[in-house]
Amino acid sequence: MKYLDGREEAAAASQEAQTGVCILDARDGASNFDDRVQRASVEFAHLFVGPPKPAVAPWETFYRQQGCAVGFGEATHQMRTALRDNGLELAQAGRQYEDHMGIELLLASELCRRAGEGEDWGADTGCVPSAASEGADANTQNALSAAQHAIDFVRTRLLSWMPALREAVERESPNGFYASLLQLTQALLELVA
Repeated sequence: MKYLDGREEAAAASQEAQTGVCILDARDGASNFDDRVQRASVEFAHLFVGPPKPAVAPWETFYRQQGCAVGFGEATHQMRTALRDNGLELAQAGRQYEDHMGIELLLASELCRRAGEGEDWGADTGCVPSAASEGADANTQNALSAAQHAIDFVRTRLLSWMPALREAVERESPNGFYASLLQLTQALLELVA
């Protein structure tokens, strides 16, 4: 019964969003802010956790592999490789599939950080500096190569399935917090790409 109460809270948060009131507006006071945070938490649990299962799958496999009924597919293997190739690993491997939207966003964030700091992406990745960078110093070439790698990742991974995820969230929780958050995230990623 508590779960149903949570769904009602999520519906109230969604209705609040339709009226134009920001769900997490702290100006309404600490108590109201806490209620809004709780509603967003309940909406998150309903959408991406369950019970008994998530209303909307947050894994790339579900959107890129036709007829997928389980959350472990080719996209999961590709993300494992991408994480490894970038010298990263999940701290609690096995607790989440690697093709989870949050993990993919974290990898994109790390790639952008590396580009911003001009870290060497490395010649073994197959990235080729653009013609515009031919006269540039090594730091500039490193930054350009890392930036291109980040852009390629955003284009080929995140933007290939985020629109479908956003649409699924919008169907399940129209005008809710996460529908708006995914809309904003997608718009920002499109700017990067």
